[in-house]
Amino acid sequence: MGCGASGPQYEELRQALDRHTQALERNTKAMEAMGRHREEVGPVVRTPVVKYEIGGQEAKDKNDAEGKGIVEKKDEDNKKPLNPAKVYRTTKSGIPILKPYKNKAKKLAILHFNDVYNLVPVNERAGAGVARFFTLVEKHRHLDPLILFSGDCFAPSVMSTITKGSQMPPTLNKIGVHVSMYGNHDFDYGEQNAIKLSRECDFPWLLGNIVGAKSGKPIGEALECVIVEHAGMKIGIFACAEDWTTLMPLQPEDGLKYHDFIEYSRKMVKRLQKEKTDLIIAITHSRLPNDELLAKEVQGIDLILGGHDHLYAVKQVEPHGQIVVKSGSDFQDLTIIEVLTDIERLDSKKGLHGAHATFITTRHSAKPEVKKHE
Repeated sequence: MGCGASGPQYEELRQALDRHTQALERNTKAMEAMGRHREEVGPVVRTPVVKYEIGGQEAKDKNDAEGKGIVEKKDEDNKKPLNPAKVYRTTKSGIPILKPYKNKAKKLAILHFNDVYNLVPVNERAGAGVARFFTLVEKHRHLDPLILFSGDCFAPSVMSTITKGSQMPPTLNKIGVHVSMYGNHDFDYGEQNAIKLSRECDFPWLLGNIVGAKSGKPIGEALECVIVEHAGMKIGIFACAEDWTTLMPLQPEDGLKYHDFIEYSRKMVKRLQKEKTDLIIAITHSRLPNDELLAKEVQGIDLILGGHDHLYAVKQVEPHGQIVVKSGSDFQDLTIIEVLTDIERLDSKKGLHGAHATFITTRHSAKPEVKKHE
């Protein structure tokens, strides 16, 4: 009795290989087009010194900054690519405040997605792909949404075996992501590769509860939390993850230390509440049961936007009533969350969810009939 594949099985394998080869060719063409676009636009280079505004004070130049005692942070490498949108001021306690984008929205809308790997669908009959996904984003651009991403994009895919994920920064920049977090697969090609790619993005990367064992600093040069001023609201955002460090194929030389995501989140909520934020969002890269546990155990989080599962889900979790959202995977789905609230009541609230606000979530899928954006 032979141990090889039968005739029908061999044919299925051959067809699958052909499909993946075609997908790789399409991905390669897309990457080449993006490369041409980046050559035309050119890189944005950070100046040697990034100035910070502290406590509402703003410096005109270096001498003015020194006179006012405003903190300056010198870059370790002044040739790092950096979009001006990432240059931020800080609160007195050191939390970065992102430079507003348009900030003209009268109502807060949030666009969320997670776990995207392939720029084009492997199977056109199933739809998806970044071209259709971008059509959906453009359809809601009039809302001036706050766009958040919950990790995993640099790998794995057929294309990333060649590019190591370099096709993703220009893609996410084009989508207009405001804040992102790292997922486990973003470190498939090592921490330094993740750092290199994150520096090419127009937005910050967050993840604070996985740190270097010796340095104690967040992995991948990540930030712990940020504040975004959008739609007349002060929004605090932090990122945490369950312990997937053992899944990382390349461990940093420094080693890793994991901090429990529940205790870490309590710390972040207290820190952001001290800044009188109107809304606190946790973006996570954990399985759904752990996101539900986070909602149950940590009061003060208004919205939990998760990744890692590759499923679509929207759940309200008691006893605190937070909404937990999972937005599918691979450019198949995005979620629009509209926040309806009475701005005048925000100062007296203990949490934006519940009596003070309603979160309306809508799922939008990149089905085959969705026209591809060119």
